[in-house]
Amino acid sequence: MKRAIPILCAAFLLTAALVSAQPGHRFHGAVAGGPGMGGDHTAMLTKVLGLNDSQQASVKELSQKLSDTVKPLFDQMRTKHQAIEAGLDKNASAAALGQLLIDSHKIQLQIKAAHDSFNKEVAGLLTSDQATKFNALQEMRQSFRPEPPPVQ
Repeated sequence: MKRAIPILCAAFLLTAALVSAQPGHRFHGAVAGGPGMGGDHTAMLTKVLGLNDSQQASVKELSQKLSDTVKPLFDQMRTKHQAIEAGLDKNASAAALGQLLIDSHKIQLQIKAAHDSFNKEVAGLLTSDQATKFNALQEMRQSFRPEPPPVQ
C-alpha cells in the first residue's frame, strides 16, 4: 500500500498534465509544446513507468516530434478562436463564423491525431508491465474528458 500511493500520485500528475494539453482546457498546451512545461513527457513517464535509458531517449525524441507538430496547430487554433471572437463582436455572418468553427474543429482533430500517434509510438517502446500502467494512465486521462453532447 505504501508503494501504491506514490505511484497513484504520479499517475494523477501525469493525467492532469495530459488533460491540460487537450484543446479547450484553460492550461491548453502546457505539456505539448505550449507555454508551461515545455513539451517533454520524458521525466514524468520515466517516474511513473520506470523507463530505462534507451526508452527515455526515444520518448524524448517522440515528445519533441509531438511538440514540433502541435505547436503550430495550437497557434492556428488560437488565431481561429480570436477571429471567432472578433467576428462575434462585429456581428459577422453566421456562415463566416461557422466556417471558422469548422476550421478550428479540423485543427483539433489534427492535434488529437498527433497525440494518438505519440501514445501509440510510446506504447510500442514499453514492456508489458509498463504498457499496462501506460494504458491505465490513458484510460484515466479519458475519464477526465467531458462527454460530447448527444447528436440530435
